[in-house]
Amino acid sequence: MNWLTKGKFGLIALSALFLSCENDDLLSLDFDPQDENINLSFTELTLPFQLVQRDSIITTNADRLLVGNYQNDVFGDVQSIGYVNMGISSSAVNNTDDDDELDSLVLYVAKNYFYGGANGSLQQAIAIHQLAEPFNDTIAYYQDSTLPYEASPIGSFNFTVDPEEPADTLNTRLSDAVGNDLLEKLKADAAVLDSNALFQDYFRGLAFVPTSENTFISGFDRGVQMVLYYSAPSDTTSKSFSIVTARNFNGVEVDRSGTALANIDQPREVGSATDNRFYLQSTTGLVPRLNFQPLVNFVEENQGRILLNRVVLHIGLSELEETTPAPNALFGYQLQDDGISRIVSYTQQGPFYVGLYNDDDYVYNTINKQPVQVNSSQIPFDTTNIAYNVKVTSFTQNLVDGFIDNPEVLIQAGDFSSSFSQLTTEADSIKLRIFYTTLR
Repeated sequence: MNWLTKGKFGLIALSALFLSCENDDLLSLDFDPQDENINLSFTELTLPFQLVQRDSIITTNADRLLVGNYQNDVFGDVQSIGYVNMGISSSAVNNTDDDDELDSLVLYVAKNYFYGGANGSLQQAIAIHQLAEPFNDTIAYYQDSTLPYEASPIGSFNFTVDPEEPADTLNTRLSDAVGNDLLEKLKADAAVLDSNALFQDYFRGLAFVPTSENTFISGFDRGVQMVLYYSAPSDTTSKSFSIVTARNFNGVEVDRSGTALANIDQPREVGSATDNRFYLQSTTGLVPRLNFQPLVNFVEENQGRILLNRVVLHIGLSELEETTPAPNALFGYQLQDDGISRIVSYTQQGPFYVGLYNDDDYVYNTINKQPVQVNSSQIPFDTTNIAYNVKVTSFTQNLVDGFIDNPEVLIQAGDFSSSFSQLTTEADSIKLRIFYTTLR
């Protein structure tokens, strides 16, 4: 829509005649554009930004387990371990007999993700360890969380990655000692099988630990399955008992030494890269914080005699890398006064983070005469122009009008807890494209 700046700066009020719905004609107004009192204009403002190291990327029950060593000259080195808490499958039936013997204990995983460089070895080795302590069901786990695991692995995966076709189902046989112990519990109908809580005290879970030096991360569906196969000497087929994922999280270690980001390595740290470029990386918690203050300054400098017809946030990328694609979408979140914590709002459906919203998602409360806080809108990636673009006319108008106190917005990827997608670009590629009308 075409908006009149008002309110915060005590600006003049104009007739509703000047307010018209936005359409594809960027400067379409409900009056004669040849009016000598009106000047139609366009400008671009470069938005300043800082980089923030988030301390609270929740990876609890992330869509995938992220496992591997990602080495990158720009972002530094990352190691990710996947942690899984196991529970008894709802379809599992204890049909053991006294003479049953172990056939095998097999772990099944579905590989569905690859991220990193394909210029090194594509062999990956992952050791499977039992956890030394169980998950705590009363807390959330974050990207920097860890759990101790037993020193000796109970199994391993060794496979070749195909970056073009990362989807694959893998399986490996686990320790017979673990399998036999579980079978004995089944045959004795032990109390540890009475509930998942008791079972998880007995079998505390698994850690997927990378043991090879790679330049990539593999991802696995969180639905890990462990199947115990057993049979009596006279049986012609095996019987089975299934254990499945109950909870999971990804624990990440980051080393940015030797990069332009080396000075941003502590939780809740705010700063700039030494090369002043714009950086973002999912799961590690590295996110940029944009400042929309230049727009407020622009309106003030023009003494408020401006109609904002359309404002577009543009984040242009310099280039794309084939094996490290940019996120499919970004999201922006309004910040508290500390410049790091996102603003949380509440509805009957529960809490949500107040966001940077597209004009199409804008909501105005006519009774209270103020905008309604809404969740973040998607900032889609334009593959043709290699950029992210979103119309933020409503958001910026509400900032100018004083309905938004903090002009800073935190930007993060949509898959911020289940991938390592990243982007970097030049500082002058972050723009507000403003189509406006000046009242003479």
